[in-house]
Amino acid sequence: MKKCHDNFLCSNLSYLSFQFSFSIRARNGKISQLTRYATDLNDLFVLIGQMNLILLYGPFASGKLTIGKELQKITGYKFLENNAINRPPLQVFPFGTPVFKRLTGKFRLDICKEAAVHNVNLITSLVYLAGEDDDYIRELIEAVTSEGGNIKFVRVKCNEEALLKRVSEKSREGKGKILDPDYMKELLYKNNITNKIPFVESLEVDSTEKTAEECALLIKEHLL
Repeated sequence: MKKCHDNFLCSNLSYLSFQFSFSIRARNGKISQLTRYATDLNDLFVLIGQMNLILLYGPFASGKLTIGKELQKITGYKFLENNAINRPPLQVFPFGTPVFKRLTGKFRLDICKEAAVHNVNLITSLVYLAGEDDDYIRELIEAVTSEGGNIKFVRVKCNEEALLKRVSEKSREGKGKILDPDYMKELLYKNNITNKIPFVESLEVDSTEKTAEECALLIKEHLL
């Protein structure tokens, strides 16, 4: 939780209604000013609470996008879609190339960091490649927590049969998504895209049988 600055100004103080102005000092020393009306002391703790980032990770076609959209509906969090991150670099560079991964990784990192700075609750998603992405995940954790934010990880699981069926669905066309079941099978066995991130705690949801709405409610119940 971000610490309140020493100077706490309060005018028209009463038990039920007061206007307060205080500064929040982030861990990197930056100070932001916040002035609000509160009806009771509980509002104060809401206003200075941590920013939450919910990171959905799992293989292609596991349902991260639809779950993210449903989670956005029931939480009011902003949703940074993976497709939105991928789209600009795809206009210039092929999917999966080193420059494509570097640009998309930096874009997500910068937005998540700024969301933490400005206390904007956020949902985003990615495909985690075991081992290869470990340094990036640690970098993302540092970017958010150094600004007083908090990351909650959700591993989205789905069985192979369902993944291979979903990957070629028409709803995925024109969005820079993988559509070839054979390529998907290669990724599943060679790139370890179904693995759990070993150095963080993750809530696990299985989208094989559950709907996106059910998964989103499960995430909200356990993490928020």
